[in-house]
Amino acid sequence: MGQKYHIELVLEVNSPGHMRPWLYDYPELQLVNKSGNKKVEQLDISKPEAFTMVTTLADEYAAAFPDQPYWHMGGDEYMMGDSYANYPQFAAFVAANPAIFPVGSGPGDVFIWFMNKVNAHVKANGKKLRIWNDGVPAVSTIPLDKDIVVEHWYNAGGTPSPRPCSMPATTCRTPPRRSTSAAPALTTSTCPTCGTQDGPQNVRRRHNRHRCPRQG
Repeated sequence: MGQKYHIELVLEVNSPGHMRPWLYDYPELQLVNKSGNKKVEQLDISKPEAFTMVTTLADEYAAAFPDQPYWHMGGDEYMMGDSYANYPQFAAFVAANPAIFPVGSGPGDVFIWFMNKVNAHVKANGKKLRIWNDGVPAVSTIPLDKDIVVEHWYNAGGTPSPRPCSMPATTCRTPPRRSTSAAPALTTSTCPTCGTQDGPQNVRRRHNRHRCPRQG
């Protein structure tokens, strides 16, 4: 139906947050904080099974919709209202994998590493990865892959930096500026002495109304 009406579908299963439906039968993969409380919607990406779950879902959707070029994995609100400091398993994962995480890496680098790893899998299957911006840590040692399409929520997460337009000069043009000021209102008025009605005039220039002959 999408092809019939020239609509491009963007396949998405939001992860590693907002995964309650998929984690319902896999409580062992739910993120657990240092107090032992589970976040039922968050996938613990420090566990190897997390990557298997996310990529299995991506592969299933890719097989069902083979002609769609994108896979959107979400990535938003993973630590919204929370902190990586409450989850010591991330720091432990970084410490246990020095070959992956260079000196200076922190818990947030695990999120970047996970996104990049999923990106490699998606590209190997001929898709392009898309994510939301607000889950991406503002500071990290590991850079996010530059070929990941990052979609920005308005006024959420990091502020995107403008880039020079790469389109040909014949097609890349700055749109004309539109005035935001309203056009001046027009009105008519009737002379209370002679009854003459003067024509439409700018209400901001009411001093230009007609001169009544009866008033001299």
